[in-house]
Amino acid sequence: MKNLIRLCCAAMSLLLAGCNLDIDIEGEGRVYSPERGIDCSSDCRDTNNGSPISITLRAEAAEGFTFLGFMPDGDDTASVNYGLILVSGGVYGAPLKFFQPSTADVHAVFYPTDQLAQRVSSGGSTCVVDTQEHMTCWGEGAKWHPAGLDNVSKLTLDDRTFCAYFNDRISCWNDLHAFPTDVPASIINPISTASNMYSSCILYQPGASNEIYCLGRFAPIPEFNNPTALWSDGGDTYCATDSSGTQCWGNSYFGQSRVPASLGNVSEFATGAFHTCAIASGQVHCWGDNTHGQLDVPDDLTNPSAILAGTNHTCVIDNGELRCWGAGNDIRTPLQAPELFDPKLMSLRHVILSLIDPGRSPALIYPIAETGVATPSLGTVTALASGVNTVCAISNGQLVCWGLADVTQQNFALTGIPYDIAAYNDLVCAATSAGVQCFSVRDNHNLKTPPAGLTQPSNMAFSSVHGCAVQNGAVMCWGDGAAAGEVNDVARGQGVVPAGLGTVTKVDVGQYHSCALTNDQTLHCWGEKPIPQS
Repeated sequence: MKNLIRLCCAAMSLLLAGCNLDIDIEGEGRVYSPERGIDCSSDCRDTNNGSPISITLRAEAAEGFTFLGFMPDGDDTASVNYGLILVSGGVYGAPLKFFQPSTADVHAVFYPTDQLAQRVSSGGSTCVVDTQEHMTCWGEGAKWHPAGLDNVSKLTLDDRTFCAYFNDRISCWNDLHAFPTDVPASIINPISTASNMYSSCILYQPGASNEIYCLGRFAPIPEFNNPTALWSDGGDTYCATDSSGTQCWGNSYFGQSRVPASLGNVSEFATGAFHTCAIASGQVHCWGDNTHGQLDVPDDLTNPSAILAGTNHTCVIDNGELRCWGAGNDIRTPLQAPELFDPKLMSLRHVILSLIDPGRSPALIYPIAETGVATPSLGTVTALASGVNTVCAISNGQLVCWGLADVTQQNFALTGIPYDIAAYNDLVCAATSAGVQCFSVRDNHNLKTPPAGLTQPSNMAFSSVHGCAVQNGAVMCWGDGAAAGEVNDVARGQGVVPAGLGTVTKVDVGQYHSCALTNDQTLHCWGEKPIPQS
């Protein structure tokens, strides 16, 4: 029987007519909320009749048990409002609204540690395999998986698609979509799988050679002769390798990290979120996503000298003019003092373009989007960086930031004298005489903790998930996709620096790809979509 925790003085009938929070506990552990007086070691209920209130639930496993999550998720904290329930970390995937009178259920699962052999968790499901090779699942996707599956030797998760290997066979399911999951009995001896949100492909060995079988939404599979490797970028694109090379099928996406073979020597380049541009032999070349016309280089450029790429825009300095295109914008803004212009005085991130024109008063202009916040009084500006609704500058040797984002409220206590800055979203990193110092109100994929050896970079660049810098001619990257074996980022590999680059003079990054320019004017890119696709 549930314990009833009464947090407001009212008659029993009124309590039962209000909003109830039912906490169901499986296994051994406690769920508690100090600010509300909740402490449950077995099933309990909290009842509230007043206005919606907010609490935070936390879980603590008993000795010998492991907390698997507030199902259907693997997070260990749930924020609850009576009348409106919100769970941090996406425990319910999206806010779940309920209205009085109503009951909200929170299911906390604690599992015996010595029986836990494998565990995988997605945004809406958790599955475990015990030491007896029996599989159990909880959460949104539990209705799709085969119930009571035994003899499970391996359990994998790729883009919210689970695959269980059992009895020389395989079964796959997605925790959001019921794409066809009935794998024919002829698919035996599975070797590996590659999956995305709406489909899954299996590399298997039915006889003397390997074959590939796909289920769900997928394009026709090319012919392979004994394929040995299979992978997916998580976005309806699959690739496989056999003795003749690599073939891909599915959606070709943007190809922003594939440098054109005929590009030649590059003098300047820039990576946007999903497109890349370069100035080579005095000409501007762009490739990748062209949804907003960001690849449509004007045919009247004559002497481009600096280039930037954002999410939907591309901008260059050409013959003393700022030229931008993409997202319905065709901007031509003459610089008032082009002979004094420094490329470090121009920054483009997302749709925020900032530019310091030494001959203009006030010096800062926003030709694409306004921050909505007045520019502070600036002295001599030597570097500029744009985040999302945030701009930072080194002015008179000091770091000055302004805009709408939370980062502008931080107190930047720099050590040393700043000489360069880079920003993205609410992250700001400053290179100073005393080393690199980063500030952020969020974790930002560990970006605010640069590598220990990064002390005097000559160039830094960030996306929302990774960062790269140049120091003494070498590239260093950190954040997501920067280490082999990192879940969901290996295929992208935006932070895994290729070997043999040579001496690098500049690096820039897009959302999931990185590019570097070497001293022989060769452009190298790596990360998302590095392999030609059909």
